Amino acid sequence: MVKMVKSAHRPRATVRASRTSIPVAGTLTLTCSVEESAGWSYDWFTRSPDADETAIATNPEQNSLSISQGGSYWCRGRRTHSDFFSEKSHVHHIDRTLSNRSFVVLQHNWTQIFSGETISVRCEIQGGGDTQWEYEWRTTSSHQPVTGPNTAPTHSEYRLGPASVFHSGEYWCKARADWYSSTEWSEAFQLRVTPDKPRPRLTADNTTITGKGSVALTCSVENALSGDTTEEGIYSCRGRRGDTTFLTEDSNLVTIENRAC
Repeated sequence: MVKMVKSAHRPRATVRASRTSIPVAGTLTLTCSVEESAGWSYDWFTRSPDADETAIATNPEQNSLSISQGGSYWCRGRRTHSDFFSEKSHVHHIDRTLSNRSFVVLQHNWTQIFSGETISVRCEIQGGGDTQWEYEWRTTSSHQPVTGPNTAPTHSEYRLGPASVFHSGEYWCKARADWYSSTEWSEAFQLRVTPDKPRPRLTADNTTITGKGSVALTCSVENALSGDTTEEGIYSCRGRRGDTTFLTEDSNLVTIENRAC
């Protein structure tokens, strides 16, 4: 005796993807199933941002679909030789990976960043051309990207300032050409912020000026800056970072005496 079981609800189709995005010049396979039951044929649908729902012409006996374009996809089961349909599956959004590579670069080519500086990291796209990119950012730092004018996550420049040790961490970016096309995530960019301002060192080649002579003073943070003086007094110096307003601490004091011949 065969016992028939009637379900009180209409089953829902399910879509599964073979990977998370379509690789460069590759394809991705979508699979449709209806609650692991047999006796179904399958209908596939797609939609792009500027188009309505469109049925995809496929072999209804096959439950898989190979795609090479990003978009929104979903499916529905049709009971073989009947007019009974399952519920449509949830929409599956698929990205296509572009061949362009993305890179995170520091605004200034500095090897060390100090607390209090205003700096920016920038997302650059190899072969980006005139594409109107939209950007996404990720970081392991305590300061997560915040949406706003000229800030992450949609702009190429991510301004950090004033920087603190909490900005230290790894940064990644990627760029999106449209809803369904994006680059891969960039390689990690490591940012380290030193907690204290640097203190320069001031040295003199002589502490005494004789006659009409002079002494040479050298102020050094990383790269030395020197100057001459013919006036006695107590001297100190400080460094300014490039064309920014960031200043170091004041240096040590150097006393110069003027001793007439």
